[in-house]
Amino acid sequence: MPPLSSPPGPQVDPAADERQFVPPRAYRGAGSGAAVAYTAFCHSHWPVYQRYAGAVTGCHAAGVELARAALRELGVQWPTALRSDVPSALGWALLCAMTAPRRTVTLRTLLRNLCVREVDALILRYKLGLTVRQAGYAMGMAPEVVEVLRRNALRKAAGLGRESHMPGSNAVRLRRCAPEHFLPPRRQDSSE
Repeated sequence: MPPLSSPPGPQVDPAADERQFVPPRAYRGAGSGAAVAYTAFCHSHWPVYQRYAGAVTGCHAAGVELARAALRELGVQWPTALRSDVPSALGWALLCAMTAPRRTVTLRTLLRNLCVREVDALILRYKLGLTVRQAGYAMGMAPEVVEVLRRNALRKAAGLGRESHMPGSNAVRLRRCAPEHFLPPRRQDSSE
């Protein structure tokens, strides 16, 4: 479990290969804060990016490659990201653009009735097991916005009923499959 003083986003993946987060040559100059910021961004967002991409494509290996591609493209656009109010919003937009052509049939069916951000809020909350705060950090938006998206998505999904014609075998499985450091600590029952 991360310490209480850690940032709201996911913790650094110690297994992540350092070389994949090398910033573009233009940012590698001595004393370049941009290179450090880019590398830090990649380390903090990598776990969620690769898990999200794997979840929406249905393939872990494809998720890893698409997350790498999104972070590489973010490196190219890093000066633009740094000038924006929320650099992680650009990173999330790039990740969504990279994964869009490879989304599963189930997600494409959901996207007929829900907006992309609503579906993403559901995936991050229920498939990846993130809190709304962690999801907001990943998506580059306030946790309150993620919560509104999640609630709207659930309300719309409840109204769909059988009209969506989604095969039962393709239904989104809303279960927690996150590593322990993404989940809040479990409360111990004092009677045990």
